[in-house]
Amino acid sequence: YNNFTGKSNNQNQIDTLELINKKGEYVSFKTTNRTIVIEFWNKNCSLCFKKFPLVKKFQEKYRNNDNVTVVAVNIFKDNREIELSERLLKETNNEDIVNYYLAKNKSEKFSIIGYPKTVVIKNGKIIFEGHIEILEIFENLYL
Repeated sequence: YNNFTGKSNNQNQIDTLELINKKGEYVSFKTTNRTIVIEFWNKNCSLCFKKFPLVKKFQEKYRNNDNVTVVAVNIFKDNREIELSERLLKETNNEDIVNYYLAKNKSEKFSIIGYPKTVVIKNGKIIFEGHIEILEIFENLYL
């Protein structure tokens, strides 16, 4: 991911982040005047599940901060995967993670070539791409 600090060269503008919750309902997050941390994961990625405690730590830390939102996002190919992923979250004691879904055909702006991948969007621009452990080290720089 570009360099060891996670600084992104992705020039895609993302004004609104459109996600799906576990009930299949669409949820929108405006990215202007706020920072959104996204931990992209996939149900077939065992490493993703190992990173969830750190994702939960970030979610807890920024829970009451109106300027920062931290979410896990599962990229899926068809709707059946949502139910399966929810079951996996429950079986691995991760059902309390703030999690959403994004259809594979709508994820191109994030240039995801592997999982897990952490992305930070600030004021509509992707400013960080990398791993959540790197974000933790440079948290003051990006959040």
